[in-house]
Amino acid sequence: MGGHELFRASPSARLVALTFDDGPTREWTPRVLAMLRQHGAKATFFRVGQRAQAAPDLVRQTADSGHEQGNHTWAHDDLTKHGAAFDRGSLERTHELLAELTGRAPTLCRPPYGRIDSVGLAVCAGLHYGVTLWSQHVTGGKPYGDVNTILRQGSPGSIVLTHDGGREPNASLMTQLDRLVASMTDRGYRFVTVSELLSAAARPSRGRLFPIHT
Repeated sequence: MGGHELFRASPSARLVALTFDDGPTREWTPRVLAMLRQHGAKATFFRVGQRAQAAPDLVRQTADSGHEQGNHTWAHDDLTKHGAAFDRGSLERTHELLAELTGRAPTLCRPPYGRIDSVGLAVCAGLHYGVTLWSQHVTGGKPYGDVNTILRQGSPGSIVLTHDGGREPNASLMTQLDRLVASMTDRGYRFVTVSELLSAAARPSRGRLFPIHT
């Protein structure tokens, strides 16, 4: 999977991946975990290393609940603004921390701002990372409309981006994410981790991956 940017998959089953960036945070991550637990949903959390170091208990709690941990660099670094040594150091430091906290090394990276170049892709390939982007986004600024759009346009294989850290999270976002998960679950969708989604899509009888080559 390394060397590709993945923004969605195409499984035959009604599977969707909900992903959270920029955490963990003590204000929002517990609320997200409670919502996911209520609906029996799984998600992937792309962790900023500094924030994971500051709240290791939340990383462990997330992993113990069956959610996936991905790498979002050490300090929310724009990988396109640095060289290979910096990119590798930022990702490796976060990788080692997440592996230590959870007992499982991450296999996915989401570059901050969705920005990555050939240097960053080569570093991710060296770490055997799949680079995960997204097909839909629920923002903190207009979550109601964003959820309505996904309910109209979402399909099996969608990868939805939202946040449990940074500037995006707020009470309205949490309410609308609950509505999204509840509504799609009622329609027969199941929320899974990105790795589970891609595994399902990689099986010849279940669909295929849609990579963007860069």
